[in-house]
Amino acid sequence: MGQDVTTVGEIVGTLDAVNMHDQLRAFLYPRRGEPRIPCDFSVGLREEVVGALNRRVRILGELKRRENGERPYSVKIHRIEMLPDEANLPLFEDLYGASSSYPADIDPVLYVRELREAD
Repeated sequence: MGQDVTTVGEIVGTLDAVNMHDQLRAFLYPRRGEPRIPCDFSVGLREEVVGALNRRVRILGELKRRENGERPYSVKIHRIEMLPDEANLPLFEDLYGASSSYPADIDPVLYVRELREAD
C-alpha cells in the first residue's frame, strides 16, 4: 500500500448523510456504484453543506488518496458549489447545431460530459 498523498483539487458527486455530532462530516457519492467519500468541513461551511444535501455538487478542497490511487478516500472541503441535476441537463440531441466547432473525432457522450462539467 502506498503512502498518503494530499492534493488540492475538486470532485463532483451527490452530497449525502451529514454528521455533526463528534465531527463535521458529510459523504459524497461520486458516481453510481462507487463507494462514498467522507468529506470533513468547518463550522463556517455548515449551512452551505446542509443546503447542498441530496444535490449534485462540486467540492473543492484537499483530496487525500493513496500514492498509487486515482480516487480520493477523503476530502477536506474548502468550497462547495451546487450543480444542476443531471436530469435537467441538455441531451446531445438538444445541442444539435448549437456548436459550429463540434470536433468530429470525439464521441458525442464524452463531448456532452465535457460541456456539462465546464459549468
